Amino acid sequence: MSRELGNLLRSHAQRTPSKPAFRFHGSDRPVEVGYAQLVDDLDHCLSSRQYGQPGELVFITSAIRYESITAYLACVLGHAIPAFLSPWTPRQDRNIHATEMQLLLERFHPNLLVDADGARRLHAQRNPALADHDGFLQFSSGTTSLKKGVLITLDKLDQQLASLGEALAITHQDKIASWLPLYHDMGLITSLFLPLYHGCTVDYLDPVEWSFRPDTLFDVIGQQASTLCWQPDFAFRHLCNFYRRADKPQPRNLSSLRALISCSEPCRASTFQEFQQAFRPFSLPDDCLQTSYAMAETVFAVSQSQTTVSGELAVRNDILSSGQPVAGCDVRIVNPVEEGVGAIQIRSPFLFDGYLNQATESIASDGWYNTGDLGSLAGGELFVVGRVDDTLVVNGKKIIAHQIEQHIGAQPGFKPGRIFCTVNADHSALVVYFEGDNSGTTTYPAVRKWVSTSSGVSLDRLVELPLGTLVKSSSGKIARKKTLAKLDALGSLVAS
Repeated sequence: MSRELGNLLRSHAQRTPSKPAFRFHGSDRPVEVGYAQLVDDLDHCLSSRQYGQPGELVFITSAIRYESITAYLACVLGHAIPAFLSPWTPRQDRNIHATEMQLLLERFHPNLLVDADGARRLHAQRNPALADHDGFLQFSSGTTSLKKGVLITLDKLDQQLASLGEALAITHQDKIASWLPLYHDMGLITSLFLPLYHGCTVDYLDPVEWSFRPDTLFDVIGQQASTLCWQPDFAFRHLCNFYRRADKPQPRNLSSLRALISCSEPCRASTFQEFQQAFRPFSLPDDCLQTSYAMAETVFAVSQSQTTVSGELAVRNDILSSGQPVAGCDVRIVNPVEEGVGAIQIRSPFLFDGYLNQATESIASDGWYNTGDLGSLAGGELFVVGRVDDTLVVNGKKIIAHQIEQHIGAQPGFKPGRIFCTVNADHSALVVYFEGDNSGTTTYPAVRKWVSTSSGVSLDRLVELPLGTLVKSSSGKIARKKTLAKLDALGSLVAS
């Protein structure tokens, strides 16, 4: 099925010219941009060619702003190849962010760089690999290594949006609420391309402002009667923690939601249970909490759960089902790590063709792609456990690091998402690093006992780090290789 974004936008503009395509929140009054205005502004950008020629690579680094979105869409419609880059935020290590940005510029040689100050030309020569490319470049989150440039064609985008739209029964009447950054595939697809293809309205919140005031998401949902929203597992927990600490929290009306989707690896049953209990008084529908498994290499969704009458999803060892594969996507499990759990491989018509300027060894000759994730299949549903790189070998025994990290992060005195497990020098025991002041709330003997009884391995060291030491990827996950390199560089400063 082939659909042209430009034709769709013109159709929406003719049918509902004043209907908001975007609504930007953050000021006293939201700023609305209708479909007719969007089309007019894109026509102006295309006629002036201010955002690149066909085949040129254009990097766009900016917070969520209308100007950066129109620049991106003008590139897509004008056959330039755009890519959103993550801007620096106060929650990131500034030096690491600056280094990564410089590496991306040196590695990919973009023709133009667009930021809040406008467009700057960096290189005149075009990359031959992009000569016949019609689409965009999506960077991976960089959880385990340097960000990879995922090449996505518009045809594959069309097929993904058709499958995802079918799985969620999306119509032009849906309203999407989002704080997600557009440089990540979750935000780019669910909060830009998907609403534009279906003629929906998307309400944007600034991701950094949301991180400090996550309740603003509920404000938007209640005010605009939003029907769809995506976010990772940590965001559900962040909302619960925020309201737990709030003094007399203001109730919001969440009854309009038909799908609030956790798109994480893994999705945790305990997170949903806590969220439902906390926000049922806000008229949260029992059947709106859903799950999805997605990645940039398949444009977005691999699987999507379905609404059930009871609102209950299948659970295995606190891991929620991520649903069944979307139409056209096949999933299989190979190379078992433990009983029923192995490496996830996928095959689909919207699977990417490769990485820009990098060999793609993860796609086999028969079309199966090694995702790098661990999971299992049961009853046709996919359960995602974590990354293959999360597997640690201690005295010959394989354990999944994030399971240890998740449990310790839930204990009093520890910060969820700020725990990092690795092995000691001779691979005989675990070393656990954590950020923040535990203040003796949970003792070393208690952690050691739990690690030993739950995983069958011993704990060598429990090491406290200053806040901000652990390196996070742009998607909010611990970047394992970068964290190990940073800890190694710090050396004796983090030794216990």
